Amino acid sequence: MDTKLKINGLNQVYGVVDNEVTEIVIPDGVVSIKPNSFKGCKRLKAVKIPESVETIGASAFMDCSSLKEIVLPQNLTSIDANVFTGCTSLRRVTIQEYVTSIALTGFIDCKQLEEFIISPANSKYCSVDGIIYNSRKSILYMVPAKVKISDLVIDKKVKKIEKGAFRGCQTIQSIVIPSSITKFNDYTFEDCKNLRKINIPEGTTEIPFFFLSGCSSLEEITLPESLSFILMKAFDGCSALRRISLPRNVSVIVGGFDGCDSLERIEVDPNNKDYVSVNGVLYSKDMCKIICYPSAHPDETFTIPSTITSLGNGVFTNCKNLKELYIPNYADLAENIISKCPSLTAIHIHIQDIKGAPVDKNAFHGVYTSLCTLYVPKGCADDYRKHPAFAIFPNIQEEKQEETGISPIDMVELSPDGKTLIQVKDVYKQYLICLDIPEGVCIIGKHAFEDCCSLEHISFPETIETIEIGAFRKCRSLKELSLPSSLREIQNFAFAECSSVTSKILPEGVRRLGFGIFEKVSIPEIFIPSSVKKIDPNAFRGCDQLSMIIVDPANPYYASFEGALYNKDMTELISVPSSSNIKDFRIPDSVLSVSKDAFHKCIGIESIRLNDAMESFPVNIFSNDLVNLDSIIVGEKFKLYQVKDGVLYDKDGTELIKMPRKAQIQEYVIPDGVKRISDYAFKGCGRLQSITIPESVTEIGQNIFDGCKGLATMKLLCNLIDLNWNTFDDIDKKKCKVYVPEQLFIFGFKGTAIEKFDVYSLKELESGADADSELIAEVSVDEKGYALKLGKKTKITGDFHLEDIETMSSRIYDYLDVSEATFGSEMEEWSQFLGMSHSGPVYGNSGTREVDILLRFISSIKVATLVLPDDVQRRHINAAKNNQYIKQLIVRDSCKLFSYVDGKLMNKKKTLIAFER
Repeated sequence: MDTKLKINGLNQVYGVVDNEVTEIVIPDGVVSIKPNSFKGCKRLKAVKIPESVETIGASAFMDCSSLKEIVLPQNLTSIDANVFTGCTSLRRVTIQEYVTSIALTGFIDCKQLEEFIISPANSKYCSVDGIIYNSRKSILYMVPAKVKISDLVIDKKVKKIEKGAFRGCQTIQSIVIPSSITKFNDYTFEDCKNLRKINIPEGTTEIPFFFLSGCSSLEEITLPESLSFILMKAFDGCSALRRISLPRNVSVIVGGFDGCDSLERIEVDPNNKDYVSVNGVLYSKDMCKIICYPSAHPDETFTIPSTITSLGNGVFTNCKNLKELYIPNYADLAENIISKCPSLTAIHIHIQDIKGAPVDKNAFHGVYTSLCTLYVPKGCADDYRKHPAFAIFPNIQEEKQEETGISPIDMVELSPDGKTLIQVKDVYKQYLICLDIPEGVCIIGKHAFEDCCSLEHISFPETIETIEIGAFRKCRSLKELSLPSSLREIQNFAFAECSSVTSKILPEGVRRLGFGIFEKVSIPEIFIPSSVKKIDPNAFRGCDQLSMIIVDPANPYYASFEGALYNKDMTELISVPSSSNIKDFRIPDSVLSVSKDAFHKCIGIESIRLNDAMESFPVNIFSNDLVNLDSIIVGEKFKLYQVKDGVLYDKDGTELIKMPRKAQIQEYVIPDGVKRISDYAFKGCGRLQSITIPESVTEIGQNIFDGCKGLATMKLLCNLIDLNWNTFDDIDKKKCKVYVPEQLFIFGFKGTAIEKFDVYSLKELESGADADSELIAEVSVDEKGYALKLGKKTKITGDFHLEDIETMSSRIYDYLDVSEATFGSEMEEWSQFLGMSHSGPVYGNSGTREVDILLRFISSIKVATLVLPDDVQRRHINAAKNNQYIKQLIVRDSCKLFSYVDGKLMNKKKTLIAFER
């Protein structure tokens, strides 16, 4: 035995006496190198591993930075995670024929690795030019960091590149990927620092996480038309990349260009539905969000468009040319919106009421404040100095309105014919306090006054006919409106977020009201004049203080009843005010239909009664809007739905539609006969603790238990195969226990909707046993010797057979008193039986041909008698040599490979001893 090594009684190396060791010879007979054994032996230059070693544990040689070459033993079958990670001097690795598993993290940070040499007899892997492929060369697994190739053309046979396959490769400069590869894994080309050119094949839909991260020499890349997703840090650290063009199908970008310090412009296909580029800056299509401001954008001054609603974390990062930044009247500034912009000397910010604005206290912590002056609205400097987000600026100055020398009318832009007020010029939005709109103006254009934070008063001429989308949005200082009788149309969000307006503002003569025209405006009631012909069902959406909608009785199109809005003959319920004072809402008998958003945010309604005559009713109302609803009432004659025990079903009772959010039901058994459970059926039912789903259910909608935080027990009688695998994702898997019938329980749950839950037999629940109890339950065995249950804390007292089970839960540790066990040919995860102890015989089932697996599995288990299967085909020296518990080994005469003579397991020719006791 090498005196430098620590070797236990099972012939396993588990460490070294001195971490400064430079050379190690592991003695013959050692069967295992345990995890972390040589980790951090930075002076270790050479190690000789004998053929008897079968396993090398995770991180065994991690950070052995002087190790230059390794020849792995003949009997090794797997290379575990991080085995050689950090072996920065390792140049060559030789892999033998029986290795069938190589961890993708096995050789991370092996910076000098030139080649992998794989035995030609290996049936799973091969090496070409030092690169690891599968034997068919259809999967590329791993490329050495110093592979001797500069321009790589991947063969057309390759269909897949494994995760991190090129990670850290330093020599390859160009890669040609064949059209056969259209799906990529995370980290594929991470830190390929000399990679200058690569193609992404057409058909690729996703650029995954860290895909080209750290490729600091990459100068250009063409993205395919098929691309839809660019995920987190896909191009992070591509510091040479100057321009990039996004094709029309890209719909999701998640921080994809962080660290692209040379990026000057991002262009977008004009037909893209989700993104747009303006002067090289990437925005969302609606111009409400800046997606990416390129770090090397050449402009020195940037004015953020008034359409932007918020600024996200790090939106201006490493912008080396940016000197002056204009920020309009935002109410939402996230943490560190500006970071490491060395040339930034001036920030102009136009938030008038800074005290109430939701600005993160660390919004400007990334600014070099000693070099940068903050310019704020006139009269606001003291408020800014007291605000934690701006107190870090030593130099705060007020903008001076009088210095402009411009009259209010000169601050706006009119159309050539003078009939449309197009907009307030961005640079003057903070100064405009009052304005008399000239005679002859008929239209206030889209977003014309949006974000005019100082605007307090506006006078309209009698020529105004249309106020377009968002015209006065976020004019938070605007207090009174006197709209002219000439006005005919108010479009979507026209006065949204004008938080100081409280008066009734609809004039006689207006005809059309758009979506959300007063969103976030605190008006308690609103009067609809007789002239109105068209009201968007969501016209008053977001008016959280609105309690009454009153319609002029002379209006020929609309009516109001108890504060709610209806069509004239009251056959349609259009809108109920969010702050309606009616707790028990009864839909009038005349109503035949209800608008899908009629009860938007009606938090005060506790019960709702549907009339018998209704022809349609949007049930999504119960999930998304009536959040305090505790009961739904329908009559017996109602032809659409029925209510059973307070729960809404379709008329024939085959579909469960909705349990009210505030229902007092704690335990609910869905009636047998129900076939479908609708989307969001139990959404928000916080009191629900137990649910039983019957065998009849074949379809379950999405997010049915969203917000059911109290759910602790689910009895699942239906067929698991019929359910989508993510059906129960909304349930707390640590809290909720799932119970299934005995006949389902014995087959396991891999690939089903309850795969990740703790699952128990219903028999256990019915017996009154506590699933978390430390008590051990007795379990019977059927007439064939098969266990009837594989549950938690189970004790099996009879024979135990696992003929057809592929994997076994770690709960096998609880099976301590098995009198006989048979392990099937499909069993793969043998390691989960380690520590099992019993005195009965263990049978290797017919079909278990790999005796090394069987004996290795048994080598650390307390088993007295072992019976080998007849058709074992492969021996393994020392497989059970160190097992102290096997007293008897039974080998039948019919065994093809082995015989057992005088306590010795020998091959048939009696020339080799495989086991001796």
